Amino acid sequence: MVKKCRNMIFMLVGLVCVATIGTDVWANDCDLCPENHVCANGEVFSCSQLTAGQFENADCGTRDSGLCWRECAMQPNAYKMVGRDFNGATDTCMAEICNTGFAPQDGKCVPCPMGMVCNADDRAPWSCADKTNGEYPLSNVGSDDIGDCYKTCDVHDIVYGVAYPVYETRNSPEICTFTCISITGNPGQVVGDKCVETSCNYNFEMINGVCEPCNRPFAVEYSKNGNCVVTSCNTGYHPNGQYCEIDTIGCVAPNAAVAHRTWDIDANAYGECIITQCDNEYHLAQNACHSDTETCEIPNGIGVRQWDYNTNSWGKCVATHCDPGFTTNRGLTNEYWEQCGRCNNMYGINGEVAVQSYRTECEIESCIYSGEKYILANNECVFICPTISAGNDATGTQHWDNSAKKCVRTCNMGYVQWDGK
Repeated sequence: MVKKCRNMIFMLVGLVCVATIGTDVWANDCDLCPENHVCANGEVFSCSQLTAGQFENADCGTRDSGLCWRECAMQPNAYKMVGRDFNGATDTCMAEICNTGFAPQDGKCVPCPMGMVCNADDRAPWSCADKTNGEYPLSNVGSDDIGDCYKTCDVHDIVYGVAYPVYETRNSPEICTFTCISITGNPGQVVGDKCVETSCNYNFEMINGVCEPCNRPFAVEYSKNGNCVVTSCNTGYHPNGQYCEIDTIGCVAPNAAVAHRTWDIDANAYGECIITQCDNEYHLAQNACHSDTETCEIPNGIGVRQWDYNTNSWGKCVATHCDPGFTTNRGLTNEYWEQCGRCNNMYGINGEVAVQSYRTECEIESCIYSGEKYILANNECVFICPTISAGNDATGTQHWDNSAKKCVRTCNMGYVQWDGK
């Protein structure tokens, strides 16, 4: 049975209702058009009939099928809709509550705005600033939880340096953490309101807890691997670990007054000791200091020679000592062209060699056929065995037997050979 809409009585004309749009006749009464129906031209139609079942609802007194309506379809990201979807009239559908991460705006659900948190359970978007007492005022579009609220961790000055955030942002309830760079540019940690250096850059070194510039004498550059490791030095110096060493150093060589060694870059070591000046009475030759005086050999003796600085060569060898039988004394030799001339006393009166050996130079040690042909007397070999013709006298005869190498003596009657005793 169709539900009648009472409570409003329309004008009656006698017992017959003069039907007007929006009313119908019920037992000689005029009532509002019932719900979900349209009344027009004295007739009553259901909205379902008029809209092929698409829009089944209507308010009492509906006179136009365009006002038949249905529940609003759920919009994208909507949690709850309000309003009506009319058959012809402008619909009034609006999103009242949106899904998590969205907020109602002009009747639709849009991503939750920045700085807000949108959660369907809370039934409204909330300000991050309000939810966190202003500590985490920021959020990204579409945030749906208070943990999405965040704050920025800003670079700021502190004592002895500048603090830098470990993370640029922190979400509620996380806190900002910082490291720092000291006023000298070295890394550190934040302790209270101060920057305390924890390590040093390659061109600094830690001294008493503070990074100090390397400042090595003569250093130009330092290696980025390590601290104060020198990679280049001023001219005349080379790197050696954390220091610059001089390229030229002194060295010791026999009889050298000045000598040095020079750094060899390719060998990464000092080179050979090079002599530049010798001690007095020494001269430089082939990187060695040689005595200005040296012994030298001459025929039948030895001598000395002096270094000639004018010609940069050795001078003449001058005899200082002759072999036995030879002498530098011009009064004792006839070989004037020799520095060590043969001794004149080498020969007997007959011109033959009479000396058997010498002690030194012209000092005779022994004669040949001593006691037979010669005897040593006054540093001469005196001939004592004459030939037969020269050896005869009243006492007897004597002559030299060359085959026997003996002096043959024969005494006359009444004489005997004297043995020297």
